[in-house]
Amino acid sequence: MSFVQNALENVAKSMSKQLKDVATKVATDHNVTDVNKMVDDLMVAMGLMEIQVKTTKTKSVSVKSEKKDKESVVSTGKKRVVSKKMKDAFLALEGATEDLLKELIKEYKTAEDVESFDAFSRAKLGLAPIVKETKPKKEKKEKKGRFDKWTPTSTKLFKTITEENGGAVTDELKKEFQSYVDGLSDEDFASASIQGHMRSFITTKFTKKEIVEEEEHEEEEEKTTEDDDEEDLIEFEFEDETLLRGEKSGKVYRSTEEAGDVLIGYIGKGRFTECE
Repeated sequence: MSFVQNALENVAKSMSKQLKDVATKVATDHNVTDVNKMVDDLMVAMGLMEIQVKTTKTKSVSVKSEKKDKESVVSTGKKRVVSKKMKDAFLALEGATEDLLKELIKEYKTAEDVESFDAFSRAKLGLAPIVKETKPKKEKKEKKGRFDKWTPTSTKLFKTITEENGGAVTDELKKEFQSYVDGLSDEDFASASIQGHMRSFITTKFTKKEIVEEEEHEEEEEKTTEDDDEEDLIEFEFEDETLLRGEKSGKVYRSTEEAGDVLIGYIGKGRFTECE
């Protein structure tokens, strides 16, 4: 910049400052809102300041670079990259060479409908693609019934209920219970818990058994002497209750005011198994 140009610029700056100071004082009287813009416009009109136009530089892209980007981008918008591992796997194939690898990488980056570099290169070499083995899905075992598995808890519960009713747990008894549960209607099955069904099954099973045994026992007693009805009855305590038992027959009675002595079992059988 020459001395004259420098001097003119300093004069312009000085005049601009003076104009702004004066304009600021009178701006209110003339309803001027943008004092700086008004001063700049005056300076331009007087030829003391040039309009400055800002320009932005744009980055040019070479044709060669643009072409390279297009070649390395697939239709999905992602660049295809051939890693060292993929290159080593290719060179291990029959008929593979370094020169062929370079050519295939270029073709691979611009090819359409390519599954993978391995499949692409195998096809170019005339080799069969690798077929991945798919493990068959494990079929879910369908439940055969409503109660298929005996857990330690259910087994213990079943044992307790069975023994309370004078029975003993066996594999056959378990199977019978499972069949019993499966034979229930949906409504009956939903009406009670599995514990309730256990009690119902065991109570029904062993009550019927006890009734049959009692009937058989009574038939045998009918064949004995008529003195059986006159045997002595002995009191004994059982489950916090005072009961009577026949001294000879082993019959167990409960005394009631309404019906007198009622036969409820036999010593050594059913709930009285452990009584002697």
